[in-house]
Amino acid sequence: MPANSVPIACHSEERSDEASCVTGRHGSDFAANIRTVLKDATRSFVPTASALRMTCLACLVIMAFADGTHADWWNDAWQCRRPVAFPAKMSAKVFEVTVPTHGLGRSTGTDVRVVSNGEEVPSRLVAAGPAHSVRVVFERRGTAPHFVYWNNPAAVYKPQATLRAGVLFEARSYDGSVVKNLGEMHARWAVGKSQGTRYVSSVHLGHNPLGPGTNFLSRFVGWFVAPTTGKYVFATDSDDASFLLVDGVLVTQWPGRHYASRRARHFGTIRLTAGMHRIEYLHAQTDGGLLMNAAWQPPGAKHPVVMPPGAFVPLERATVGRIELNDGGFVPDFLPTNVGQAVLNPDATDYLVKMHFENLAPADVLETHTTRWFFGDGTTSADVSPDHVYLKPGTYDVTLVMVKGYEEKKLAAKVHVARDWNRQPKAIDTRESYYDLIRTYDISRMKPRHAYLAMYYFGRVAKREDVIRAGKVILARENGLPEETLFDAVRLYAETMRVEGKDFNGARKMLVTYEKRMKHAEHAAALALAVGDIDMWHLKDLEAAEAAYRRVIFTYAEKARKLTLRRALVRMGDIHRWRHDGKRAREYLHKAQSIPVNNLGPVQKSVRAGYIARSIEELLQRGDMEFAYEYLLMWAWEYPEDQLDGYWTELRVKWLIKNKEYPGGIAEVESLLKMNPKTPYAAGLLWLAADCAEAAGDVKKTTELLERILTDYPEALNKNAVLKRLEALKK
Repeated sequence: MPANSVPIACHSEERSDEASCVTGRHGSDFAANIRTVLKDATRSFVPTASALRMTCLACLVIMAFADGTHADWWNDAWQCRRPVAFPAKMSAKVFEVTVPTHGLGRSTGTDVRVVSNGEEVPSRLVAAGPAHSVRVVFERRGTAPHFVYWNNPAAVYKPQATLRAGVLFEARSYDGSVVKNLGEMHARWAVGKSQGTRYVSSVHLGHNPLGPGTNFLSRFVGWFVAPTTGKYVFATDSDDASFLLVDGVLVTQWPGRHYASRRARHFGTIRLTAGMHRIEYLHAQTDGGLLMNAAWQPPGAKHPVVMPPGAFVPLERATVGRIELNDGGFVPDFLPTNVGQAVLNPDATDYLVKMHFENLAPADVLETHTTRWFFGDGTTSADVSPDHVYLKPGTYDVTLVMVKGYEEKKLAAKVHVARDWNRQPKAIDTRESYYDLIRTYDISRMKPRHAYLAMYYFGRVAKREDVIRAGKVILARENGLPEETLFDAVRLYAETMRVEGKDFNGARKMLVTYEKRMKHAEHAAALALAVGDIDMWHLKDLEAAEAAYRRVIFTYAEKARKLTLRRALVRMGDIHRWRHDGKRAREYLHKAQSIPVNNLGPVQKSVRAGYIARSIEELLQRGDMEFAYEYLLMWAWEYPEDQLDGYWTELRVKWLIKNKEYPGGIAEVESLLKMNPKTPYAAGLLWLAADCAEAAGDVKKTTELLERILTDYPEALNKNAVLKRLEALKK
C-alpha cells in the first residue's frame, strides 16, 4: 500500500501527528475539532501500536461521516474508481474490463490503476478510447473486491505488466501491395494505421472484427500451453500472406497473394517444453476471400487441427459498477452499450446503430429524481435507461441530467457510436425494427444531417407519410441548412411526391425552384435531371423534358459529376427512341456509354453483358419478375447502346408478356424496328409482338405482325412456323 494512504500513515510509529492520520479534504468545523483533539492527545503521551490502531480506527470512522470520504480508499491522489464485477463461474486469472471514464482523468489512460486489498495488481492498458473509455487487462488477486482507479493529474507513468493470457488481435490499414517475406510484413505493419484491438478466442477468423474485410493487416499475439515436451507441428492457411512465429521463431509462412487452400499445406516443426509459450500470427489481406488460420499438431496427434480456444491461457471479461468519487459525493453515471445495428442504404455502407444507456444511479435516487437524456444528435429521452438509435456513426456528447425539485445534477460524456464489425449478417437487425423508436424523434430539434437521415430512413422503410412530414420540417429550416442537406431533402421530398403520384406539377415546381438556388453545379444538375424525369414519364411533355436534360448536358456538364451527365445523355437517347429517331438516339446513347461506370476492361465488359442477359433469361424462366426488371435496368444503364440492337428489347418484351402488359410489348417492337429495321432479331421480335396481340384478343393485329415477317424478312428461319400460325388464325 502506498505510503501516503491513510492506514499506513496511521500505523507508522515515526509519524504520530495529524498528518499521519488525516489526509485529503477537511472542510468542516467538526473535522477541524477532531484534528485538534488528536493533535493534543499525541503530544501528551508516547503512543503504543494498539493505541494508535484504536485512535486511527476512530479517526477513519469519524472522517468518513464528516467529509463523506471512503474509509477504504486506496490513495487520495486518485479521485474516481469503479468496483469490478467478475463472472459467477471463472476459470481465468486474467480479466479484461472496459471502464467508462466520462472524460475525468487523462485521455491517454496512463492514470488508470487496478487495486485489490489496498495493493495494485499487475495490469496493462489495452486501449484508451474511443471517446471517454479505457480497456484494461489485469491479474486477479484473491477474493477481495477489486477496483479500477483513475483521475489523478499527477500520476506518474507506470510500466505496463506483461500478462500472459488470451489472444489479442489488432488490425491496421494496408495499401494492398504484395508481401513477399516477414521483413516486408514488419515494414508494412510499422506504417499501417491501427483500426483497434480486440481479444479473440483463437487464431482463426474469416472476417475482420475491427473493420472492412479488404486491404488490412492483422496481428494475433497469444499465449498457449504445450501439454507435453516434444516436437510440435504448426501450420498456416490463409487468403493472402501469413507468418506464424512461436516464441519469436518463424515456424511456418505462406507469403504472397493467394487463395486459402483449406488444408495444412504450409507447416513447420519446433521443439517445445511443456508449459506456456507465445504465438504471433501476422496476416496481410487484399481483397476477395478472407481467412486467417493457425493449426497445430501436438506430439502424439495424428494430424494438424485448428488451435482450439482451450489451447490458450484463458482470459475472461469482467464488468464495472457505478462510479465512486473520493469525496463520497454523488454524480450521475451510465454505461453505454452497442446492442444492435441495421443496414441503412442499399449498398450496405451506412449503418444505423442502436445503443443502450444504463442509468447506474442507486434505486433510492431513481425514486426521488426525474431523468433527462440528451443524446448529442438533437434528440432526448425521459426514460430511466433508454435505447437510442443513431442514424449516423460518430462520437457524440451525451448528457444525463438528474433532477430533484430545484436541485439538478448532470454528467456529460463522449460516447463513441460505430457498427460492430464482429456482428455477422445473421445477427444484424432489420431496418423496420427501429421504426417505432425513430418515428418518435422531434425532427425540428435534430441536427440538420441527422434530420435528413431520419427522412431518408422513412423512405427506406416505405413510410412515405413520414418522409413528407420530416421533409416539411427540414425545408422550413432551409436558411440554416448546409446546401448538401438541403439538396438531399429536396430531391427525396420531390421523389416521394412523384412516387405517391399525388402532385406531379407541385413536385416539378419545387425542383425547378431549388435548382435555381443551388450554388453547386452537381446539385443543380441532379435537380434538373429529376425535373426532366417528371416531364417525360408523368407529364408526357417530351419538349420540356428535353429542355431539362439539355440544361444538364450543356449548362452544368463541366462541373457536374460524370455519372449525372451520363444519365442525362441516356434520357436524351430515350426521348429520341420514343421519336423513332434511331440515328440521334444512338448518338446520345453512344456518348453515354463512353462515360465509364466501372473499371472493367473491354473483355470483362463483354463477359458482364452476357452474364446479365443470361441472368435475365433465367429469372424470367423462374418467374422472378422483380429481379428480372432490375437486371433489365442494370443492362440498359451499363450498356445503353444495346437497347437499339434487339436482344435487350427481346427480353424486355418477354418480361412485358409475363407481366401481361401486351400493348407495351407491341410498342417496344414497333419502335425498335423503326429505328433499326435490319436488326437480326427482327423476325423473333415480330413473333413476340404477335404473341402480345393474340393474348390481347386482337386477331387483325396478330395477322398483320406475322405477315410483316414474311414480307419484310423472307429469309427468316421461323418462316414455316409463321405460315402455320397464319393458317390457324384463318380457321
